[in-house]
Amino acid sequence: MKFVEVSPGVAQVRSGPLPELREGEGRVRVLACGLCGTDVHLFKGMQLPPNATYPVRPGHEVAGILIEARGTTSIELGSLVVLHIFEVCQECDACLSSNEQRCESQRILGIHAPGGMADSVTWPLSRMVAVGDIDPLSAALLPDAAATAHHALRLADPGDGPLCVIGAGGVGSNVLRLSTILYPEAVLVAIVRRPESALALENLAKTVIGLEGSAKQVKKVVGECAAVVDFSGSALAAAEGVRMLKRGGRLILGSVSEEPLDIRMPVVGVVSRELDIMGCYGSTMKDLRTVCSLAESGSFDVGSSVSSVIDLASVPNVLRAHAEGSAAGGRAVIVPDQVSSV
Repeated sequence: MKFVEVSPGVAQVRSGPLPELREGEGRVRVLACGLCGTDVHLFKGMQLPPNATYPVRPGHEVAGILIEARGTTSIELGSLVVLHIFEVCQECDACLSSNEQRCESQRILGIHAPGGMADSVTWPLSRMVAVGDIDPLSAALLPDAAATAHHALRLADPGDGPLCVIGAGGVGSNVLRLSTILYPEAVLVAIVRRPESALALENLAKTVIGLEGSAKQVKKVVGECAAVVDFSGSALAAAEGVRMLKRGGRLILGSVSEEPLDIRMPVVGVVSRELDIMGCYGSTMKDLRTVCSLAESGSFDVGSSVSSVIDLASVPNVLRAHAEGSAAGGRAVIVPDQVSSV
């Protein structure tokens, strides 16, 4: 089999034997794998989670065909499936309370275990969802870009809003799209970096360009917010976001960043306004199943953010371009057998 292997500053396509299936696992022929910001951080050299070491074999946004199974599953061989990004113990308090994203024994696809930037991948059958006839390019983005957005939106629970999204990229834009379905009365606003990004969102949300000083601008546009969701990765986002909130509001932080948290506000400012500041880490199987159902129904189109299709051989150069800031916007999706479109 062929796969991408990454160490800090180095990415290469390698070949190796197919791994044997363990009991309860399935083998999936990869049709599409999203290239996510986390993959770029892995290339740059990030602090890995416990029990993970370089080199890694990335790719956690995976759609493909289940071609082999060892164990019992309701999913038929030949079905198109997507893979949840976490393998979990299913025994701890977090797992038993349907908060498996908090499982301390979790293994992350593409970090702890070989991921989907490959022609095939093995993963627990219990962490797969069949998705019918969804376009694989769209289906590949459901496990993270969509399911994580759904989880963040559940935590934010904005009611009729206003809801502000800071960083309306792959995950953030899906927070907005899902809001129009699940909270149709909510007033939406997004903080974007460039005018062209504002144009792309004109049918979804009001926009403010530039993060610095955005709290004042948001209040002028929509008033104080019931919730703010950040997927920008900027150290400034928490400080601006907390200033957008009305009393009792919620700030949801979803970017995996190593920057210190600095809200630039005294404790009394949080306490006296009873603000909630929460982290959002990945998603649950319930989140994934929900966005899969929405996509199958046709009410949720996650594939609109796909900007390019690349093959495995192009991945090292594309990762390098993203790390250097020279890559085009939008989302690249890897199709192992396809000729690159970039």
